[in-house]
Amino acid sequence: PVSPAAVAMNWGRDRLRAAGASGVARVVVRRASVVEVPLKRSEGVKGLFTRDQSERYDAVIDMMAEIRDEAGNVRVTVESTAKRSRTVSENISLIEREKVWFEMTEAMMSDLNMALENQMRIHMKAWIR
Repeated sequence: PVSPAAVAMNWGRDRLRAAGASGVARVVVRRASVVEVPLKRSEGVKGLFTRDQSERYDAVIDMMAEIRDEAGNVRVTVESTAKRSRTVSENISLIEREKVWFEMTEAMMSDLNMALENQMRIHMKAWIR
């Protein structure tokens, strides 16, 4: 599966293009991770007949975009964080696991895109073409 960090960096490359004579725009991915957390499963006879949720995936993407002037001073910054958490069954296949990761990453990037683009329209309008 594609990593949340790679998708977040692609967002920056897709959204920002040099257009002016001076200054720098940059996107910083401060955090992009998915952590697998093992969950307690049924034991004994009950465990033989129960299909438990065996893992939880906690995902986060935290990123910012900023514009600096030619002296390197930050002129404006926008930032957002998206989080998702999802449990999976103990009998989930590798393909289904990858689908869960993809869906979580896609949902987080949709949230981030909306939040960052709205902030950019408000706070970076002097630099947007």
